[in-house]
Amino acid sequence: MDRYEAAMVLGALGNAMGFHNTNQECKKPGLKLDESDLSNEIDALVAKSTQWKVSFDTLMHLATAEALTSGQESLKTFYSQAAKRYLLALDAHQNRLANTPTPARESIQMPTRNLTGSCHVQFTEPMFGAAARTMCIGMRFSKPQQLNDLLQASIECGRMTHSFPTAFLGTFCTALFASYAIQGKPIAHWGWRMMEVMPIAEQYCEKKIAHFSDYRENWFCFETIWQFYLKLRGIQKDGCDIPVFPKSYKIEEQNKLYRGWRSESSGKQKGLETTLIAYDALLVAGGDWKKLCYSAMFHWGESDVTGAIAGCLYGIQYGFDNVPSSLYLNLEFKDELEQLGRKLYYIANPER
Repeated sequence: MDRYEAAMVLGALGNAMGFHNTNQECKKPGLKLDESDLSNEIDALVAKSTQWKVSFDTLMHLATAEALTSGQESLKTFYSQAAKRYLLALDAHQNRLANTPTPARESIQMPTRNLTGSCHVQFTEPMFGAAARTMCIGMRFSKPQQLNDLLQASIECGRMTHSFPTAFLGTFCTALFASYAIQGKPIAHWGWRMMEVMPIAEQYCEKKIAHFSDYRENWFCFETIWQFYLKLRGIQKDGCDIPVFPKSYKIEEQNKLYRGWRSESSGKQKGLETTLIAYDALLVAGGDWKKLCYSAMFHWGESDVTGAIAGCLYGIQYGFDNVPSSLYLNLEFKDELEQLGRKLYYIANPER
């Protein structure tokens, strides 16, 4: 249960730290930063017990977790509950922006119409990371025999706001990785195991999505770049537990790779870029929280989204190990996040 609590709390912490990074002038592309600079930055945050405010990604993850723990009897009722809570989260976010003197970077367009009674929340320009709100689905449907429920729930939650496969496959990816972490599968196995079940996801989407053939290119893009990445790290099959990294894989080298992924993505493809960065960060960091921060929360991209994903998965894998308690002591919604973690644990493990 402790790791369920840690997953919810550290996901929000990673999101808040990443959002803090995106709003810092010193982190603009073009400036060379090394691990010493970032270490000093994190030490300063630890020392002052920062009052962390979460961003929209955590509000949406909270909404998903609340829908999962609301006593729904079927996936259909879960979708309805999630859609309603997503609209409430959006309204809360817009109110926060209205009360912020300097408008935040992550401003989001309102829905084109109110769809509270349906299972889709349509946004005119979904400029946020859907992949950061579905790790809790993997925590709820964590057993191998629950793969179909995990697949359907995560993909449909992604499709509520993002119509392109590279986006809603990102929601499937993070939920799946969360389930693998709970099952105790090595992190190096997560990527190729995902590729093994992609045909099941494709079959589901072919039946569910009208004119699915129009999205083939986008789907192919997600699979191809992930396959390239797994080949790059030498973890394409069972038995490859140790990823291959360059001898010198420091902050500057990481950002070059991450910039390449961002250049291949558009606003509608963030589920690809963000999942790759979060996974790469987890592989290179292992159980070192500070190193995870360097890679997932302090890079020159959507570090709020990647921070949320990586932080949550780290929590499942390692709990609060190596994370200074002063970092999350004053985290916004900390009590609610811990409570939702406990609820998810008991719903996922009714026998306990």
